[in-house]
Amino acid sequence: MNNMSFVQSGKDHPFHWVNYFWSVLAVGCGYFLGQLPMVIVQTIKIREHKIGTTDVKAFLKTNDFSLLHIDYNLGFLLMLLTFVGGWLGYLFLLKCKEFAIKYPYFKEKI
Repeated sequence: MNNMSFVQSGKDHPFHWVNYFWSVLAVGCGYFLGQLPMVIVQTIKIREHKIGTTDVKAFLKTNDFSLLHIDYNLGFLLMLLTFVGGWLGYLFLLKCKEFAIKYPYFKEKI
């Protein structure tokens, strides 16, 4: 039985802190890319219906898409895309790691 703490075992593991940095960066970029469709649709609706700041503030408090004249199902899909984007960023990172394992020549370059 190994009595090492969780932090110590993570520190002594062959994976370095750079891998954690890349994973956070990949998930963050994926999450950002997943938010872009929602931001674009919201911006179009705000300009199209000339929605004021009071309605936008009310939307930020309640997430009621009808305030922005967006269908509830479309709003749900746009919110879901943010999480799907983060998941795809993580999946991309795993595929890069699988590529590095399969082709060891590129392992040091990735």
